[in-house]
Amino acid sequence: MKYTIVGAGCGDPELITVKGLRYLQEAEVLIYAGSLVNPALVEQCPASVKLNSWGMSLEEICSAVEEGVRAGKKVVRLHSGDPAIYGSIVEQMDILEKKGIFADIIPGVSSMFGAAAALRTEYTPRFTDIRMVSTGIQKKGHNCSVECALDYGADIAKREGITRSSAGFTALKERLSGSIVVIGNAPSALFAVCSFIDEGIVPALIIGTPVGFVNAAESKEYLRTKPVSAVSNVGTRGGTPVAVASLNEIITMYAE
Repeated sequence: MKYTIVGAGCGDPELITVKGLRYLQEAEVLIYAGSLVNPALVEQCPASVKLNSWGMSLEEICSAVEEGVRAGKKVVRLHSGDPAIYGSIVEQMDILEKKGIFADIIPGVSSMFGAAAALRTEYTPRFTDIRMVSTGIQKKGHNCSVECALDYGADIAKREGITRSSAGFTALKERLSGSIVVIGNAPSALFAVCSFIDEGIVPALIIGTPVGFVNAAESKEYLRTKPVSAVSNVGTRGGTPVAVASLNEIITMYAE
């Protein structure tokens, strides 16, 4: 028994995939994230049963999927953006798979790519906080240089008594708009880059996963308050491997 998880795209109803739209238009039961999905997409679905999952518990959502599937209906779970990015799909699939109900997943256009299109820019691997991050970024799939903030701003660090990484990003500030910033180690660097956003200096994407007990969680929480496309995590964990893996996956997706 199967149901389908469809990525609705990044807000523009025309940015759903052709396959995703076809499944949406064939659905007999639709469960959608009402607070996130464009209502125009919901209107294009002829399903006799349409459930807004806003306010529903995980158990209620899974029960609705199970009821529809066992009744022989075509069930679609419509998520915003791409289901693989903060889609909370794994916990749904875990519960349903134990009942013999499996998901087919149709990816969507993530907001990070929608933002790049709106800004008429590209995701250019550009600036990192430490050399270990720079070294870990794969060379295939892009033709862009990668620069480390530690190679800049030594005079600023000495004069202002701040960390080398935050001083480096301060020195690079005028070059950050439209770039990718990858921070896997230094909370101070993430705080600095986020503060530049208030001055109108907005990177195309910030990957911020600093690790540790001193300001790591706080810097990532600060990032989540900023109007910028970002990849991050909650809490004190993270680090260079997480930051590098995140960017490398984006490069691979872009190259494919």
